[in-house]
Amino acid sequence: FLLRRLATIGESLGDETAKKIAEVSKHLMKGNRIQTSSSNLLLMNVEDILGFAQLKAGKFQKIINKFSVRRAIEDIISIQAYQAEAKNIRLDYKLLSFPLRWSSGHSLEVSAKSSE
Repeated sequence: FLLRRLATIGESLGDETAKKIAEVSKHLMKGNRIQTSSSNLLLMNVEDILGFAQLKAGKFQKIINKFSVRRAIEDIISIQAYQAEAKNIRLDYKLLSFPLRWSSGHSLEVSAKSSE
């Protein structure tokens, strides 16, 4: 929200300032996406270790959660878009007909599929 607000304020200050603010905002948003992605990956690793310890102790319980398949795909694309852009690759997708809105799986599997 703050980054978008900065871009709006920059527009009222003039073209050059607006361009600089837009560029900085874009880089900050990319950095935020990378931090979120890294945090989610670290959390998945911790969950994997804890799950393995529970499995080894014979106390592992599988918990089934619902998750949005569409949201999982969108999250993956948004995370990978930064790397694609850095390599001058255009990353695009289109979900034309998507019959399955929700799916379910173990929480560790859901974490691996979606960063929601």
